[in-house]
Amino acid sequence: MFYYQWRFIIMMETPPIIPSSYYKRLMIWSGIVMVWMFIYELICMVMLSIVLYGVYHYTIYKRNKEVKIDVTGKAIFITGCDTGIGHELALTTNDQGFVVFAGCLDPDGNGAEILRSRSSKRIHIVKLDVTNDEQVEDSLQYVKNTCKENGLVLWALINNAGIATEGPIELLNISEYKRVGDINLYGTVRVTKAFIPLLRQSKGRIMNMSSERAIRFPAMSSVYCMSKAGVEAFSDSLRLEMSRFGVMVSIIEPGHFGQATAILHQPVINRNRKLMETEFENSPDVVKGVKKVYCQQDIDAVLDAMVGSIATGFPHLQPLLNVMASALVDPNPRERYLVGGTNGLVDPRSVICRLKTYLPDSIIDVITGMV
Repeated sequence: MFYYQWRFIIMMETPPIIPSSYYKRLMIWSGIVMVWMFIYELICMVMLSIVLYGVYHYTIYKRNKEVKIDVTGKAIFITGCDTGIGHELALTTNDQGFVVFAGCLDPDGNGAEILRSRSSKRIHIVKLDVTNDEQVEDSLQYVKNTCKENGLVLWALINNAGIATEGPIELLNISEYKRVGDINLYGTVRVTKAFIPLLRQSKGRIMNMSSERAIRFPAMSSVYCMSKAGVEAFSDSLRLEMSRFGVMVSIIEPGHFGQATAILHQPVINRNRKLMETEFENSPDVVKGVKKVYCQQDIDAVLDAMVGSIATGFPHLQPLLNVMASALVDPNPRERYLVGGTNGLVDPRSVICRLKTYLPDSIIDVITGMV
């Protein structure tokens, strides 16, 4: 009896032996479940993406099927039509059927002559320096008189005139900040204030040219970025104020189109070089030690970067022109149009703009420095 009791105690304390095949089967089935869960989640994500893709394109299709605004009897006013975006947009909207008032800094220059020669008598060249109050007022009177004589209404104002300056903050004087701001920002404000009464009457629209650099702020671009960020703030406030009058306001944010515009052409680069070299030479050693911090190589690096960026820009303006031309006749234009421009598959500048809302500034700074 004692033998059986001892055997019973031993059998109770000894753990059961689990065969190794049990663990193998457990691992196999666990792996199968994990693979199935991964495939299931992947299928769900693909299906969700397909649905969202379909909804997005259905929305685009529906918008494109909407009846577009009739351009008959409608005129638009565009600033900065000597070269670049303004010049090409004047020709594009002329082909659309709009009567175009093209504001040119030099009405006798090559750009104005091209507009005259290629138009179908619907382009009016208007002498306009957006920093000059008298010229703005003269332009307004000319538009008023021409519209009255021809039974037209001013449908849209496109504030496009602008310039760019690059360089280290310490090597750019205050007068350059004021110069760029007076054209890019206060020129937009000045012209808009003058033409608002006509646009209220027609319940038309205003399109202000901003930039992707109104959203991301790379080094050496403080002057240009400040002016365009100001345009965005002005436009947002203007849109809210004008909504009760039926006037729609859109912001155009072009990506990298430097190759196709005059904003990075050789005269601009030469002017930037002269500006920085003059400021460098005129800065005494005792004033903030500018000459001790910066050197000719720094200036050359800024200019080389400008020249190098030209090659990566979109070779022509057609994507941007298509967006702007479509927005002019869209019954419900968007508040913002960020238009990527690159000769590659993706415009990294526009991608950064879209990511800025979601990523910390420290990460955006690193990515911006790489572009």
